[in-house]
Amino acid sequence: MALPTSGKKNFKDRVVAIDLGSKSTKAALVKAQGVGKLILEGYTIQNTPILEGGVRPENVGLLTAHLKSILK
Repeated sequence: MALPTSGKKNFKDRVVAIDLGSKSTKAALVKAQGVGKLILEGYTIQNTPILEGGVRPENVGLLTAHLKSILK
């Protein structure tokens, strides 16, 4: 499941937070509304791909594809 987006490309009042864990990747889309008020617009939890030897140049493509799937 990817984060929901409205198709707009201008998100000045939104932020995406991503936690790349060893077993699962968690992401949240938060919108600021007014002063001191935040609204959770969406979240996702996905399995983190197994990166043999950690984050290395040969694993960058796999990690990039994983992050793109979260932001779709």
